[in-house]
Amino acid sequence: MMRCRAITLMLVVLISLAMASTAWAALSVTASPTSVVVGQPVSVTVSSSGCSAALITVNFGDSTSTTVLSNTTTTVSHAYLTPGSFSITANGTLAFCTPATAVGPTITVSSLGAITSLSALPSAAVVGQAVIFTVSGTGTCGSLTLNFGDATSTTLSGAFPLTTTHAYASPGTFTATATGTSSCTGSASTLVTVTSPPGAITSLTATPSFAQVGQAVIFTVSGTGTCGSLTLNFGDATSTTLSGVFPRTASHAYSSVGTFTATATGTSSCTGSASAIVTIVPLPPLSVAVSVNTTPSPAQVSLIQSVPVVITYTFTTNIQGAFTLTSSGGTFVAGSGGTLGTGGSGLSVTITGGRGVVTESLIVPQVVAERSLRGGSPTFTFQRTFSSGNISVPATVPMRVVSSAAGPFSLRRVELRFDNGRGEITVPKHFEHLKAVAFVEFNGSGLLEAAWEVDGRTLAIIRKFLTFGDLVTLTTPDVPPLPTFEPGPHRITFRITSPPSTFEIPPITYFVTAASKAAETIELIAPADKARWPQPGAAFEWKGVAEVAQYRLEIIEAEEDTPSFSALVKETRYSMPPVYERNLVIGKRYRWQVKGLDVNGNVVAVSQSRTFTWSPDPPAGVFVPGQVLAALKAGPVKAASEVVKGLERRFNLRALRTFELKSLETTVTVFEVPASGSIGSIIFALQADPRILFAQPNYLSQTAAVHTDPLASLQYGPRAIRADQVHGRATGRGIRVAVVDTGIDVRHPDLRGRVVERVNFAPGEERFEEEVHGTLIAGVIAARADNGMGIYGIAPEVELMAIRACRAAAKDRPEGVCTSEGIARGIDYALMNDARVINLSLGGPADLLLPRLVDRARQLGTVIVAAAGNTGPTGRALYPAVLPTVIAVTAVDARDGVYSQATRGEFIDLAAPGVEVMTTMPGAQFGVQSGTSLAAAHVSGVVALLLQVSPRISPEEVQHVLEETAEDLGAPGKDRLFGSGRVDACRAIRRSVGSSLVCR
Repeated sequence: MMRCRAITLMLVVLISLAMASTAWAALSVTASPTSVVVGQPVSVTVSSSGCSAALITVNFGDSTSTTVLSNTTTTVSHAYLTPGSFSITANGTLAFCTPATAVGPTITVSSLGAITSLSALPSAAVVGQAVIFTVSGTGTCGSLTLNFGDATSTTLSGAFPLTTTHAYASPGTFTATATGTSSCTGSASTLVTVTSPPGAITSLTATPSFAQVGQAVIFTVSGTGTCGSLTLNFGDATSTTLSGVFPRTASHAYSSVGTFTATATGTSSCTGSASAIVTIVPLPPLSVAVSVNTTPSPAQVSLIQSVPVVITYTFTTNIQGAFTLTSSGGTFVAGSGGTLGTGGSGLSVTITGGRGVVTESLIVPQVVAERSLRGGSPTFTFQRTFSSGNISVPATVPMRVVSSAAGPFSLRRVELRFDNGRGEITVPKHFEHLKAVAFVEFNGSGLLEAAWEVDGRTLAIIRKFLTFGDLVTLTTPDVPPLPTFEPGPHRITFRITSPPSTFEIPPITYFVTAASKAAETIELIAPADKARWPQPGAAFEWKGVAEVAQYRLEIIEAEEDTPSFSALVKETRYSMPPVYERNLVIGKRYRWQVKGLDVNGNVVAVSQSRTFTWSPDPPAGVFVPGQVLAALKAGPVKAASEVVKGLERRFNLRALRTFELKSLETTVTVFEVPASGSIGSIIFALQADPRILFAQPNYLSQTAAVHTDPLASLQYGPRAIRADQVHGRATGRGIRVAVVDTGIDVRHPDLRGRVVERVNFAPGEERFEEEVHGTLIAGVIAARADNGMGIYGIAPEVELMAIRACRAAAKDRPEGVCTSEGIARGIDYALMNDARVINLSLGGPADLLLPRLVDRARQLGTVIVAAAGNTGPTGRALYPAVLPTVIAVTAVDARDGVYSQATRGEFIDLAAPGVEVMTTMPGAQFGVQSGTSLAAAHVSGVVALLLQVSPRISPEEVQHVLEETAEDLGAPGKDRLFGSGRVDACRAIRRSVGSSLVCR
């Protein structure tokens, strides 16, 4: 039994060995790298499979070996210590395994490299020449770095000798160095001297070759390479030496007349020569001219403030040489020739090459402007004389006195105060009602950028556009308030960044006491909150406080922060004088508040604020008797019907009409008030109703009156404003102009085809009537040109919208009567039907609807032009002309004299022909009429021309262009008679189309 087991075990082993012996064919050996130097490691990889118990012997061929396990892939490292060729083999050696051998690669082993020398050929070269570098040594170099000594290098490897080439880009002596970096030892260096190539002169030129005595001549020597030295002889016994890279230049001025041969000759590392001939002629008589530039021109001088005028003097002369002119100061000279004063500091200008420029910032004293006006002229000059030796050059600067509104945007005065009217105040800790006010007086118009600062920290940023040179008051904000939580002194400053201030703004200081005492509360008595005001015999009343020495009553528009009215009183009652009542708008809501001041002017008591609506009964004749307009908060007309019925029942009213102003998304109802009712009371009651946006009388306006005058029979208007000169470029084609007025005779031969729409909004009128006033306006704007009859309009190809919002006061009379309702509906229709211009040759009392519609027009890009009115020199200003976003137009005659019946005022923007103007009349007739209505029509026509050539221009830009290009009349700058001056169609259009349009 034991024997059988032994035999069985032997058979198993033999079978295993037999199975393993078939796998040795998979034995392999590889090595990398196969070419090395002495000591460099070689990686040997042996792969085998099949005999799990076997070992494999790796023989490296240099009498050394190692053993690795079978059935694995094993990598070993070996370094040869002697040079030669060595074969690597792998053998299976364990008993019971069939022997097998794998032959690997032959490894070639070289001796270790060593650098012995470095040479350069040639060792003396010129810039750009190739230099051959040779590195010699023993053995083979794995890697070495060859540095050429000029911040460049290369890497070499392999058997010595190793070579490379290099060209130097600049002259110098360079040390090249070879240094072993891998399987390479030692280093070596060599010197290379590099020189510049010798220069060679090729030509000489002189510019100009024909010159005057003293004129600079530029000589240019051209050549190749770099010149060590050359001599340039000018031919007049003078010379200079040049060197360096070509081309080389020199300047020379000849002092005598003649023909001179200039010669350039190489003297060092430079070969060749060249020459040029220069002819010098006598110097002509000296001529010096000066031109003066100011922006704007003529320079504008304010009568209120001394504003710097920047003047640039530009000199030109026929002499190319250099000389200097000086001026010690100047004189202000009146138009009549008299001296107004002196000014300016010393100036000096150096004229070189025939030109010189010097700039000064001149302060014009106010007294100079005053003297000029007292002498009867708004214009004068500033005169300087620049001189040097026998040279004398006068310079004249034209100047004009302008009003504060028309001058450049600048600050005149800024003053800071507290509520007590002083620059210091004391308040208790945690005082909640402290305010500071900045009073800013300015010239012109522009963006004010400023900041309120407390103890050096910014409290609030202000960006406000100011217009027409005036006074504006700015208060510190409610949020965040002036801090009063920290006792001690605090400094308030008002820092202005634009426009730049020419003076220092004194800060103000408030002191916070340690005691935390709240201000006393003033109890208000009358009027009650949300009251109608005024009631007959009523006054503002409040209860007194013991510590108060005087009270300040402040009235503020509900949506504003700065008081529009204030009064200081010692009593606890105040009745507003009628003269101040005129500044309050009927139907408008105001806030009022009382503050108590101690003997030092500190605020020690404050009341709560109350609101009231200014709603007295309007005077008879300015509104439709018994009618009130109410703007509803409800939506469209259908949705508002239930609201209207409710208002009728509550206030005992009768709704006459309800219409929708789509441009404002507002519904308006016209109510009839009972004969026993008070218009003021009804308005007040409606204002308090939560369903009402606002209420007002149905105001009456009139078309600006026109007067028949048979003295003139020529149409001078288009020529006076030079509209006829632009009709080759612009006729108003494609621009829709709405005439909101009385009816237009659309059948008039000179208007045929011009009216594209006609609608009727005159209350109580069923038909569209053809009336005088609207026809007059339409003819001025759009009468057809070149049709063989009548007249031509300012914009003869516009599209007219005949919107009848007014009715004629009497048949065949020009005067028209309009209501707030009709005007509002007419403007709304124009805005909703793409009108680009709306002409409003009408005017009336303050109205709550008109400002909203005018603002909406500006948002939609529609320009509104209105007549200034014919109320005479002392008459009141009318709506809508007084609104700031409306172009208000006054009338002038053929000699630019103001129309005797025209309304005066700061609100007037432009003037236009409006006296004895020939235009169309109903029934195919023509007539001569006068009035600001016709002047407005001229400007509406010019606006249409401007919109045709600049269709994307905004209403603000339209007004700016018209005012900038107007012909200034009367007092310099914008004034209350002519505004910015008579409109000039040609200048305005030229601003858009460029200089190709010639204005004669």
